[in-house]
Amino acid sequence: WSDCLDKDVMTVDEQDGLEATIYPNPANNQLTIARVGMKHITLISVTGETLYEAEVDADKIALSLNEYPSGMYFIRIQGDEGTVTKKFTITK
Repeated sequence: WSDCLDKDVMTVDEQDGLEATIYPNPANNQLTIARVGMKHITLISVTGETLYEAEVDADKIALSLNEYPSGMYFIRIQGDEGTVTKKFTITK
């Protein structure tokens, strides 16, 4: 049983007081991500698969979700002060 568990643990709450905003949640075709000092984003499925990665040089971006089916996802937001992971839902 323990061999089936993924050993990479991802926390979903704010970490060390870092702030990030995602909206709307649930999302349909686009997700807005806002964080001061944002450098890199990663879209992750509930199974832990990396679906999209991008280097970012902005405090706010819009991520197209058109190619992803309805379901729960995570967005990992890396910046100058650390990393925050947020959970969101796509509804079509």
